[in-house]
Amino acid sequence: MELPDTFAAIDIETTGLGNWDRIIEVAVVKCHCRKVIKKYHTLVYTEKKISEKAREVNGISQGMLEDKPQIWEALITVKKIVGNTPLIAHNAIFDKKFITRAAKGCRIPFENNWIDTVPIARKLLPGLESYKLEVIANALCLEGHYHRALDDAMMTAKIYMDFLEMADEEF
Repeated sequence: MELPDTFAAIDIETTGLGNWDRIIEVAVVKCHCRKVIKKYHTLVYTEKKISEKAREVNGISQGMLEDKPQIWEALITVKKIVGNTPLIAHNAIFDKKFITRAAKGCRIPFENNWIDTVPIARKLLPGLESYKLEVIANALCLEGHYHRALDDAMMTAKIYMDFLEMADEEF
């Protein structure tokens, strides 16, 4: 299993789960040689109303988005940090869909390779009751907070670094 040692864990929070929803928080944790070398986090302004369900999950209210950067500003900063580094995400299809759509709309090239921690977890940690971020973290004896972009990006980075060690031992 070939897993890159330099990567950027990324996570977002959104106004909801639909194709019409928008990013309201983004975080990236860039790592090299199993050490965090850069962190970035911001709430993102949008006029799109946050769904009640999303607000219950992540605790982000519409008022928290006032005076925050717009998505193009946040994505320019993210791209400067990550460059062409592979992006690591938990259930990457979700984050990739939103980030790719937003970047395309802002005409920001975002063609990084994406690596999803879920299939890696299924291979390295078979038999878990689910492959939610919290369940994997618990299986690896990692403690943290969840459902905010920086917390989830940090946990994804920690999980992936543990996977690097496990892969080194296994292969």
